[in-house]
Amino acid sequence: MTGWKAFANMRKTTDGGLTWQEQTLPVTSTVSMKKFSNVNSDTIWGVGGYKFYSGHGTRGIIYKTTNGGAVWGYQLPDTSFNIPQFYYSDFINAKIGWSYNIYTGVHTVNGGDTVTIYTGISNNSVNISDVFSLYQNYPNPFNPVTTIEYEISSKGFINLSVYNIQGKKQTELVNKIQNTGNYKVNFNGSNLPTGVYFYTMFVNGNRIQTKKMMLVK
Repeated sequence: MTGWKAFANMRKTTDGGLTWQEQTLPVTSTVSMKKFSNVNSDTIWGVGGYKFYSGHGTRGIIYKTTNGGAVWGYQLPDTSFNIPQFYYSDFINAKIGWSYNIYTGVHTVNGGDTVTIYTGISNNSVNISDVFSLYQNYPNPFNPVTTIEYEISSKGFINLSVYNIQGKKQTELVNKIQNTGNYKVNFNGSNLPTGVYFYTMFVNGNRIQTKKMMLVK
């Protein structure tokens, strides 16, 4: 049985609560999951974290996953709302819902699609994707080795990590400062079971993009 609980962080169980796995939430000024609303086993919305902008205070963010918590992203509502933090989240389906605090809130009828997703949800990416690009692995499906390519147009600290379907990190393929250029790295899944895996690219601590791959043995 799959379940969820949140108190500062987000945890998931797939065995009725016997064990819990902490989810990896996007890096922001404050990473915190206070309340969440799970529409189904795949789509979950949550609130609690915020980003700090010098001279402009904080702006509340809205967490979202569309793959059962394997990858979390966040939305940052329009600056005109000027809401420093959200405390509650209530969605009736994958498109219609509310996020609010004790004074005010925001409402969407299209899943927030008109708001930028700032990390790898449904293969959307950060607004600097023109500078950093993560490409689909090949071959895919693969057994047991596949190649992952990425491109960076500005020097930065690059981390490329692989996660399983529960969001648990399996390995770090890259974790260092790299200069401008195109790069390739091989992932060997010989010690892993058949299944769906995700690889995520971080630049200077910010999650840029996530891709899905299938290991078939």
